[in-house]
Amino acid sequence: MSLHEELPSCPYHCLHRFPRLVSASKNVCQQKMESGPCLALIKRYGYSVSLNKCVEFTYGGCMGNDNNFKTLQECEKKCLASKVYGKPVVQPVELPVADAAAVASGDICQMKLETGPCRGYIKRFGYDAKKGKCVKFIYGGCGGNENNFESRNQCKRRCKVQRSRSQK
Repeated sequence: MSLHEELPSCPYHCLHRFPRLVSASKNVCQQKMESGPCLALIKRYGYSVSLNKCVEFTYGGCMGNDNNFKTLQECEKKCLASKVYGKPVVQPVELPVADAAAVASGDICQMKLETGPCRGYIKRFGYDAKKGKCVKFIYGGCGGNENNFESRNQCKRRCKVQRSRSQK
């Protein structure tokens, strides 16, 4: 028996090992990125409705959904090439006031450090505005925000430039 079994009169895929319903008709680009229950660390790309662009996330290797592309180009071809009409399937996300101001000003170094909703375990660096320096944190592999760098040096370069500009 397959993990995915379609019933003739049901607009959902029924998942047997991990019980839940996944809409078969939901627009791929409107689905939230899902790492799935497995624990592999596979680099993939998905469309972020809130950022209006394709972003990298970590796929666990099984389950998840169709908002999961092997390359950035595949994601952009599918999700940026065509407009999606109708109501969005996801709820709008409210940012805390401090982060909303940081997003509006473009100062990612003022954004809080966010692990994101996925369950990966990826060492990353982000600027901690309270401490005034770049610190290590664990990123889950998807979601979060742009205050997320692969190395301490990348963080220092970006946020040092931000600090020197804002202090003038």
